[in-house]
Amino acid sequence: MAIILEFIKLNITFAPFHNKIIVSEMRKNYLLSFITAIFLFAVFTPSKVNAQFEFKVVECTTYDEVIALIDTVFLSGVSPQSIRNISFTGDPKSVGYFYNGYFTGFQRPEGIIMTSGYATYADKSNVCSTEQNASQNLGLPGDDDLTTLANNGFSSQDACIIEFDFKPAGDTVKFNYVFASEEYHEYVNANFNDVFGFFLAGDGIHGSFSDSAINIAEIPGTHIPVAINNVNFGKGGVTCTGKPTGCTHCEYFKDNSQSDDPAFNIFVYDGLTTKLVADNEVTQCKWYHIKLAIGDVGDHIYDSGVLLEKGSFDPGNVVEQTDYTHPTVDSLLYESCNNHEAILYFRIGSLRNSDYKIPFHIDTTSTATRDVDYSLYTTHPGDTIVIGAGTLMDSIRIKPYLDNLVEGIEDINLIFNSVMCGFGVPDTVTIYIADLPEMPDTNLIFSGFCEDTVNLSFNGIIGGAPPYSFNWYTENKTTSTVNYIPSGNNSFFVPVVINDTCGQQVSDTAFVIVPALVPDAGPVKSMCNVDSVQLEGDAPGAQEWLWSSIPFDPSLSGKEDSLQPWVYPNAETMYLLDVSDHCTNQAEDTTYVTLNNAVADAGADQGICFSDTAYLSCNVGAAYLWTATPPDPSLNGQENKRNIAVSPSSTTVYTVSVENSCGFSASDDVSVTVTPLPNADAGPNGAVCFGLSYQLNASGGTHYQWSSVPNDPSLFVNGQDTLSNPLVTPPTQEPYRYFVQVWDQCTNADSMVLQVDPVPDVTVAADNDFLCFGQSATLTATGTGADFAWASDPYDLSLNGQETNAVITVTPDTTTVYTLTAVVSGFNCPATLK
Repeated sequence: MAIILEFIKLNITFAPFHNKIIVSEMRKNYLLSFITAIFLFAVFTPSKVNAQFEFKVVECTTYDEVIALIDTVFLSGVSPQSIRNISFTGDPKSVGYFYNGYFTGFQRPEGIIMTSGYATYADKSNVCSTEQNASQNLGLPGDDDLTTLANNGFSSQDACIIEFDFKPAGDTVKFNYVFASEEYHEYVNANFNDVFGFFLAGDGIHGSFSDSAINIAEIPGTHIPVAINNVNFGKGGVTCTGKPTGCTHCEYFKDNSQSDDPAFNIFVYDGLTTKLVADNEVTQCKWYHIKLAIGDVGDHIYDSGVLLEKGSFDPGNVVEQTDYTHPTVDSLLYESCNNHEAILYFRIGSLRNSDYKIPFHIDTTSTATRDVDYSLYTTHPGDTIVIGAGTLMDSIRIKPYLDNLVEGIEDINLIFNSVMCGFGVPDTVTIYIADLPEMPDTNLIFSGFCEDTVNLSFNGIIGGAPPYSFNWYTENKTTSTVNYIPSGNNSFFVPVVINDTCGQQVSDTAFVIVPALVPDAGPVKSMCNVDSVQLEGDAPGAQEWLWSSIPFDPSLSGKEDSLQPWVYPNAETMYLLDVSDHCTNQAEDTTYVTLNNAVADAGADQGICFSDTAYLSCNVGAAYLWTATPPDPSLNGQENKRNIAVSPSSTTVYTVSVENSCGFSASDDVSVTVTPLPNADAGPNGAVCFGLSYQLNASGGTHYQWSSVPNDPSLFVNGQDTLSNPLVTPPTQEPYRYFVQVWDQCTNADSMVLQVDPVPDVTVAADNDFLCFGQSATLTATGTGADFAWASDPYDLSLNGQETNAVITVTPDTTTVYTLTAVVSGFNCPATLK
């Protein structure tokens, strides 16, 4: 497991919040999109060969873009609390973001370009002409400080000005820049010199420019301003045909007027300075103002530009970096790993006159416990980093303990607060501690043929902490893998001693096994219609092989050691392939060459039920003839086909004769066993009165399955549709046909019809069911299609002659029960009412 420690760099400068012009998130997001578009343009625009490495400029179009570009590019890495009041004066198109500026000498070949014209002119190719290539009249005013700095009697014009306040944390402010101009070389020592300056004002500074500022854009080691007249090769020279030969501080000058100059095809200006540093002493924790300005002088044409390196503005920084003392582990600390420890270095960019103290503490979210899992050592008492006066660095050491507990990955979150100039910026560095991984002894088995190369390696299963050292002492190798060649035996062991980076050691063994040989003499070959055949021997891993034949085949002579010899025997012959290796393996296999022998294969025996069909097929031949015993009429018309379909009425043997292309034939038999169908009987037809149940009764098999038309739901109650004798109650007064499928080895079916006889639907009503002696009552039977029969209990003489009437009038002489029996004519399903 590897835990990558992300190094946390903290750049600290200072300023009160209420004075800082905060660049809005919208502006920063806009710039992010702005720079993303630049990246995509650089990578995906194939206008020239290697176009992705050409110098490119993307100009700003709004004031907000300029402010955002200053804040996030030129001032990248500077604490936002130490910057305020960023402003811009001029045309936004005069400023742009540049990248791939490798010719500038900047460590980071990107940044901001300020021009007295349009920024996008800068990434055009120079041309072999005396004409102006970068020239734009913006029609804008100049700047008083630029006019004073030019000191030639002419006013400045088309000024491009960037200003901001900053509070330094160190004793010096500095940044990197390059000045370039289209006025080289023609206007050297002329009055038409474009001018630029970096005007610094603040505590302890007393200069001749506005706000008592001084110009810090000076030739190194002098107080001479960097300008066309002060840094050059002299005046004269013609583009592409020769450059001037003079020298005024020319050690700081680069010519770009000749077609073989490195930047001629990607940078428009005729000349530029080397990378220069603008710097000056400042008082810590005091506010300063700087104005970066460039403009035309005397006219609006022949533009110039200043390139400012990204992130080079340094008002004094604090940087934290974590190093690990172990030479091979640089991502986390292992317990008990050769006194492994982490050292946290805290550095400032410039010397200070007093101690710089940075308090720190271990955050409570840390999973590692101080003085239990690790020790922490400082160079001064207490939890404070002290960068002493006149020094640039202090450090903290963290050393883990071996506690023999399984704890997984633990972390130490150290929070430090770099307090300077009245405010602090807390930041966190995280150190990870891991248990020392176990490193068990391991044995592995490797397989390879005799005298083949077998790659031996324990990579991926070693355990411990990588990287490792290896000692294959029997092979005199120290690599992680060894190419081993087994010979002379079928098994070997190769020991190796492995050490991890923390000093753990194991002795592992690689066992090398030579597998047995498995030769294949190849398929049987036939001499049918050919003069010779090739034996297709194969023996993976074999190093020697030898053919022999029974009976002896003279055509094999001289070819016995060929793995796939051509032979032409004069009789059917068996060929024996004997193989061996240089270890201890030996094996053999055989094959045959036949002389014109035919082959017949009718396939496996089959079984069918009576009236079913069997599908028979034989091997491929030139001609076929099928016969049947006993004769089978279903074979008629198929006798000469390779594939046949037959339906014998009894068990039958079919014989096929297969003739090959050489006229030889062979035969084979296949038996089709016919099983009789069971005698399925659903029982006789029957009848049942509607509403009553009927017992079905089938026979003839061991398994049954009933169904009906129309469907009778009662057939399936409790799964009785699989019984031989289900009890059914038809739901409607109509005939039902019940089907039964009967099977044992084969299946047969039968059916019966169950007639559902109607039961008449009648009702009886009495006009009076309580009489006085001598009174009469009338009983009325209602129902269609029914025959009626009345009876009384006890017998009532008044009923005589009315027994079959629908309406009767009776005069009982005692309490009497009258019973009506109704039947549908022709059926014996009476309905009885009392």
